[in-house]
Amino acid sequence: MRAYLKTRGDVAGYEAVADAVKAVETVAASNIQRSRNAALSQSAYISAVSGILAAFRRHHSFEDSRLTRPRAAGDRVLMILSSDRGMVGGLYSRVVATAQQIAGDYDRLVSVGEKATKHARDEGLELSAALAGIPDRAQTEEIEALSGQAVHEFLEGGWRSVDILYPRFASLAVQEPTVVPFLPFHFTAAPDAPPEGPLGLPILDPSGNAVADELLARFAALYFHSIAAEAKLSEFAARTLAMEQAGNKARQRIEQVKLRYFKERRRDFSRKQIESFFAHRAL
Repeated sequence: MRAYLKTRGDVAGYEAVADAVKAVETVAASNIQRSRNAALSQSAYISAVSGILAAFRRHHSFEDSRLTRPRAAGDRVLMILSSDRGMVGGLYSRVVATAQQIAGDYDRLVSVGEKATKHARDEGLELSAALAGIPDRAQTEEIEALSGQAVHEFLEGGWRSVDILYPRFASLAVQEPTVVPFLPFHFTAAPDAPPEGPLGLPILDPSGNAVADELLARFAALYFHSIAAEAKLSEFAARTLAMEQAGNKARQRIEQVKLRYFKERRRDFSRKQIESFFAHRAL
């Protein structure tokens, strides 16, 4: 009887786990389209701003900007983007494994998100800073604060360069750890794009370099935002796939436990029938 009752409890327990996994999968899947739209909108916005910067560059070069000027001294920094939440399979362990392979090329490692921090420390990587992860529904101000911190350290804190390591979205089933240069910033819009309307001679106040620095800082924040949006898309895709796999395993386990449950119940029923038969026979 005890085995029969325990098996029935196991069935209820696994069913509760399957329901919880399904709920997480549903939420992650619902966020995929939203994140994909955010990434696409960022791409369109970047294209529009690139046109503005290209028009500005006809009058003033970006080569003298503090954000584009290469430096000979300072720390080379790698920022590792992750999340404060898990349940994404091996996504962030692969990201940190990539960081471990290239750590020798950098003087500082900065983790963004608890998962990158935890995996990096588990692998023995020394972090110079551990920052909070980007929320699922991050506001523009939160992302600009993070990119602004990197820009400030680059301009004032002695960082020579900043690269970003993040999970690039390839497909719903594939997210690839990818390193992209962030600072010094490389503006790649074509300078010979045909102008729209009369160019005139712009008034650059207080100076051309100051205007260039401000425009590039805003564009860098926008570029960082697009990377963060793609990293979130990869996170939701990985979580959806991980929860789908976990749900399949839970359902398989439920079927196995149910089979054992019915065997135990049949065995218990047969035992009771035998006991009843011999009891009547004894009478």
